[in-house]
Amino acid sequence: MKKILLTVIIIVFSACTTNGTVQIESIEQISDNKKLYSIEDFIDLGFKSNKNYDVKDLPGASKVVHGFWKTPNKEAIDYEIRIYPSHEEALNLGMKFAKERSGNTALLDESEASWKEGLKESRFCTGPTRAGGGVNCALPKYNNFYIFSNSIILCQGRNLEEATINCEFLINSLNN
Repeated sequence: MKKILLTVIIIVFSACTTNGTVQIESIEQISDNKKLYSIEDFIDLGFKSNKNYDVKDLPGASKVVHGFWKTPNKEAIDYEIRIYPSHEEALNLGMKFAKERSGNTALLDESEASWKEGLKESRFCTGPTRAGGGVNCALPKYNNFYIFSNSIILCQGRNLEEATINCEFLINSLNN
């Protein structure tokens, strides 16, 4: 009994760093574990879908949703999840559109974006929240994306590092 308790304690402590955040396994930005995922797989993890997007103008995509998922640190993070029939289609047809929607060079204006759906949700707004101030909504909410098997996951983060961690949190949970 003591061995079991000790093993459980070791597992719990090894899952956390000294500052209380959960450690995650690093994942390649483009990877294929040969599984085909659906939005339901993400929902089974606790992903909350807020909006389904029309995919008729997004080549190859079968489903795209915007929503949030609580990381192991209990922080609600926004994600845009795009599902394709295969990893190859996600890579060959979807990467251009994911690059366009994420990072410092994101095209967030309707006149520039190739795919117009979800532009509002892909912006991060800063500035005064009270009347009388200017709000800047030209910043990208998604600062990174991962192509994981047949899905493309755009991840919220104030910078590349934070968005990468948020992508890896979700993918690690999906992999387990």
